Amino acid sequence: MLCSCGKPVRYKSKNVPRKTCGDYKCQAIKRGPTSDETKAKLRDARLRYMKENPGETAWRKSNMSYPEQCFFNAIQHRKLDEQYLIIRERSVFPFFIDFAFEDQKIAVEIDGAQHNNPDVKEKDQRKDALLKSLGWRIFRVTAQSVLKDIDLVIAELLVFLDCLDTSRTVGIVNYRDHRDALLQEQQNKKAEEQVNRISEVTQQLALINFTIRGWTKFAANVIGVNPKAVRRWMKREIPEFYNERCLFGSHKQNGIETLR
Repeated sequence: MLCSCGKPVRYKSKNVPRKTCGDYKCQAIKRGPTSDETKAKLRDARLRYMKENPGETAWRKSNMSYPEQCFFNAIQHRKLDEQYLIIRERSVFPFFIDFAFEDQKIAVEIDGAQHNNPDVKEKDQRKDALLKSLGWRIFRVTAQSVLKDIDLVIAELLVFLDCLDTSRTVGIVNYRDHRDALLQEQQNKKAEEQVNRISEVTQQLALINFTIRGWTKFAANVIGVNPKAVRRWMKREIPEFYNERCLFGSHKQNGIETLR
């Protein structure tokens, strides 16, 4: 068999041929051109992914710039990480904060030479406006100042922080790690609430006489589900209680097991 370009096709296995020779151009011909609608869908999907995963872009995964590393070392040396919760690359979509003092809502921005460009300045203005609308205070400093006199920069930052209380949680963390910790805390809280709810429901269910007909209606009122879903809920959430009291569709009366 030949490809549309005239070359022999490649085989998936001994007797299963592919449709093309494997050349990229031929594969592109096979796929056909991408429509504007498809491009728009791909672009929207990419923007949605970046919004939901702000720390996953390649340049955000890279190492800190040299001025950022100097600032990072300075706040560690002065033990600011023992007083405040500082988050690197804090996401405020579609922007990022270089160093965010989370509880104090202070955004530290270290601006390199590229921030003198008109288009970058306009972007910084939009970023500042968004942060201010969300209650953030902005501490901007040039990368040159950080490299030339970091002690002065830290002193000015301390004045900026002087009227604020220290954080309950302290340290320097990446935004992704901070986000994951918050999600885990929320999940643990929900799990704890679910355990407490099931415990309360079980105590109330223990008062029901499961040997009478129509007990599912009483149990449904306690659980808060449809009577038809009571058995399924009990099997999933409290299987031991269900096995002991309900006996999978049978009940015991005077020591004799009978089917419903």
